[in-house]
Amino acid sequence: MRRVALLFLLFAPSAWADDPIAYTCYYCTPAEMEHVALQQGLGEHYVYDAARVDITGFTVTAQGNQLRAVSFTPAAWIRTQFEAMLAAYDTDRDETIHVFSNTYLHAPGSSHGRSMTVL
Repeated sequence: MRRVALLFLLFAPSAWADDPIAYTCYYCTPAEMEHVALQQGLGEHYVYDAARVDITGFTVTAQGNQLRAVSFTPAAWIRTQFEAMLAAYDTDRDETIHVFSNTYLHAPGSSHGRSMTVL
């Protein structure tokens, strides 16, 4: 069995300016999640609680000399990535992994019963 670590753009340093980044906050209340978002400064931030399988988006803006965070529901694709990350997380090893099994590689042009569009 081969294990391969997965990198999720959602939780990695941003390669592109528009990539969302999520910050962790375990067993947090909504106010504590908002505080984490405020600590990140101006912009759009995501805060997640893996223990509760919850991710919330925040838009942080300046009002006078203070920052204000307004929560919003993340887009479906962000929730999908978040849930996939949790499904691949191994709590015993404290790693995000994905296990590949029963994988067979066939040479291009060989007979393997599937069309080339599937590959």
